[in-house]
Amino acid sequence: MHGLGHYDPDAGTWETYFVEDGLPDNEVIALLVDGPGQAWVATRGGVVRFVDSAFEPVPQMQGQGIEYADGMQRDERGWYWFATYDGIYRFNPDNADWTMFSNEELGVRYVTGIGQDDDGVLYFGSDQGLIVYDSDDTQLTDTFNTWQVPGLPQVWHGYERILPATDGSLWFV
Repeated sequence: MHGLGHYDPDAGTWETYFVEDGLPDNEVIALLVDGPGQAWVATRGGVVRFVDSAFEPVPQMQGQGIEYADGMQRDERGWYWFATYDGIYRFNPDNADWTMFSNEELGVRYVTGIGQDDDGVLYFGSDQGLIVYDSDDTQLTDTFNTWQVPGLPQVWHGYERILPATDGSLWFV
């Protein structure tokens, strides 16, 4: 997708946003709507937050070899997760803490999409299968497990998108 659009049904108006409006790049990869008038936007040039009609750069996601996020998800605790070519980034807004889980730690070459099921379990696409993160708040460590999906060949792009269905199941692209 090139550029970003927003439709306000109450006002009946469209807004469009491009590089000249504050996007790092016109190629939008992922979008996470965070609330009224708020969103995280991943482009080929970095990740920005849209707050109060303006884009704010996310320094941790720009200029450090992290060109873009393929997927973004907010979990049930309010933490933000980013699937990047370099690994998984987690942001805890309560203490502004960024944690990175590298591809080397995860045992993969790259991470793509993110999805969450009704129980709060996070699924990340990768070239090695699905990475499953099921956190117990009483644990002080993060545990990721890689699942191979039966009957499917391992492919270069892995699992790109993970979307929840209304019945609690997940769809994978």
